[in-house]
Amino acid sequence: DNTIDISLLVELISSNSENKYSALINLKSLSDDNRVIVREDLSERALNHFPFVFDKCYPIYPKPAMESGDTIHTVSRKRLYTYSNNAHLERIIELAIQRNIPFFTFNQATKRPNPELSDLDKSRIAPIVDITTMIRAALSNNAHILYFAEQLIDMLSNTIFIVQQDSGDDVLQNLPLYFESHADIITLYPELGIEKVSATEEIRLRRITDYNAVQLEEFFEFFSVNLIGHGEFKDRFLRAVRNFSKLNRIKEEKILSIFLLGGSGLGKTEVARIIKNYLNAETSLAKINFGNYSSHDALNSLIGSPAGYVGCESGELGVKLQKSKAGVIVCDEFEKTTRPVFNFFLELLEDGSFTDSLTREYDLDGYIIVFTSNLKTAEEFYRVIPPELQSRLDLICEFKPLSLREKGTFVDFQLRKYIEKLSDEFAKYEITPEIIEELSNVDYHNNDNLRDIKRIIEQKVIEFLNV
Repeated sequence: DNTIDISLLVELISSNSENKYSALINLKSLSDDNRVIVREDLSERALNHFPFVFDKCYPIYPKPAMESGDTIHTVSRKRLYTYSNNAHLERIIELAIQRNIPFFTFNQATKRPNPELSDLDKSRIAPIVDITTMIRAALSNNAHILYFAEQLIDMLSNTIFIVQQDSGDDVLQNLPLYFESHADIITLYPELGIEKVSATEEIRLRRITDYNAVQLEEFFEFFSVNLIGHGEFKDRFLRAVRNFSKLNRIKEEKILSIFLLGGSGLGKTEVARIIKNYLNAETSLAKINFGNYSSHDALNSLIGSPAGYVGCESGELGVKLQKSKAGVIVCDEFEKTTRPVFNFFLELLEDGSFTDSLTREYDLDGYIIVFTSNLKTAEEFYRVIPPELQSRLDLICEFKPLSLREKGTFVDFQLRKYIEKLSDEFAKYEITPEIIEELSNVDYHNNDNLRDIKRIIEQKVIEFLNV
């Protein structure tokens, strides 16, 4: 005398037909005193999937019965709690750590053994499970995820489920037998003081996709002036930005990925710094040196250790993104990292977002990611970088040493910048053409490393001002 809802089962089989046989066996084993129900829009699919089990569909609640005021009794449902954004989630995680409350993402919870989950559900302190990524994945043509979500929710009756506010209604609509309403989590934990973090949200992130056609032309001029040499790359890069701006607007491409290879000190990292300075000169550059990411736990260092590990943190990438308000990331010496990190960026370039170990989601829609490498030739690049990641990169370019004329332009450009930045100190002197010529007298004929050349100019300027 049970009523069994097979709506999610039908959706699962529609996208994963290999589950059909086991479902058929289970349904045929039901006795006649069980009633099977399905969401109305899935009824025809249910008949098609199981023609030897069901021959017809009937409305479970005829209109006259509903109009007569009959009460429909359902299973006991839970309240869902919502938070507004990543800053609010950060406060929730801090509270969980302070109170020793177990905290999981949906993905982390599903990977725990059933006995362990059962013990967790019986514990004195109710765990917190964030199902934001689950519901978003389910709505992105992965409806079968809801089927497994039901199993988890069934197993964790003594659990506080939370979701980001903009997904709250989606959960109620897709899991109506488990959640009856949602409320702000501050009603459960008033001490969170979520309103205190709102001031940090006033600092707006600036991305290249925020600019109109006229502003993009201004960016192109700024970029061309500030990056000395590399004419071929400039042309390809500007075309790539124009294309990306259009494709991002129609949601066909989320991240612009650039891979630059060549010897050290040729200006590869400077590309990201110039982009950052145009977007937001006052903020820091989100830069990660992957020369430090060659160990077996490199991915943990990048996005944080899994829940339960001692010293579980969000990872360097999340920390750098929170500090920077410019939509650009530079990944230096990328060729030195590990396969799991390669796979992580493969997914990131595809999805446009990632979730760290503390379930904070980072949306990188509209970002530019600049990968740099000291690999000197295309042959080395194709040998070291996995083929599947190669195919996800939008622009691959080899940086070559500047010509003598370009290096001379670089020296003049850097000297003008120092004179401008140190204008108060230089105001004490009469800057004659002879002084400019002396300060720019740098022997760069046998030196292709722009960092070394810049350091020589810097030293000459400091010595001149200290005389």
